[in-house]
Amino acid sequence: MKRNLIIIVTALFLMAACREVLTTSIFTAEETADEFIPLRENTHSLLSAPEHIGFDEFPRAIPIPEVTPERAAVFNADAIGDFIEGYQQADMTDTLNGYVTDNHTFYTQMLFPAIEPCLDSLRSLQKCDAVSALTLFIHESFRDFFGVNLGYYRWGGDITDRDQPQTATSHSTSRKRYGMDCSGFGASPYEVAVLLGILDSTSNESAFSSFGFKHICENDPAISDGGGRGGTTNNYRMEVSDMYKVGQLIATIPAGGTPSDAQIA
Repeated sequence: MKRNLIIIVTALFLMAACREVLTTSIFTAEETADEFIPLRENTHSLLSAPEHIGFDEFPRAIPIPEVTPERAAVFNADAIGDFIEGYQQADMTDTLNGYVTDNHTFYTQMLFPAIEPCLDSLRSLQKCDAVSALTLFIHESFRDFFGVNLGYYRWGGDITDRDQPQTATSHSTSRKRYGMDCSGFGASPYEVAVLLGILDSTSNESAFSSFGFKHICENDPAISDGGGRGGTTNNYRMEVSDMYKVGQLIATIPAGGTPSDAQIA
């Protein structure tokens, strides 16, 4: 056993020594192994630990509005939405009773005044970067004012208040005056980007906003607005299922495939 161990250790030592000899022998005195490793610099950067930065440490494109006691008295998670009785649409056979959101007031009184001084810088960005900046700004603002532990969540909520009235039986959060659900948040930066003139409401770039969705529905017979209660129309307020349909129109990549240059552009 001892002899076998000595043989193994000796073999490993010889392999290491041979590797050193091979490395030094195949290059001239002026050359090094590093020069023959392609993308050596990139390899080092990929293998090194990523730089970490705190969530509150990097600069924001838009400053978050301060939550003062006066503002919090109006814009808070406990505020109850207006109750609408007898809501009706042309494609409804019945009426709806329920609570509606007032997110647009929060936008006009809190969010837009913070965005307005930054409009020129936002418009100078690539459109995707401007939408990203608005996404972070809207999300942080709603969290700060209405709470981080889903305090900002409201079943059936969007930033332009397009959704139909919701009842307390729809979801426990449906009585809230302020807040958005997942598809409402998903559409919100595109909605605001159209309102600010950053995105064109008649172009696919705004497809995930109600404005762009309306344009698509009016021009593509295969796409329709049917996200309301009971399958009715919903004022072009985008649901998750609508985002899926619209996303397929913009770009479809086969399983195992790669996006084309045109899709990336």
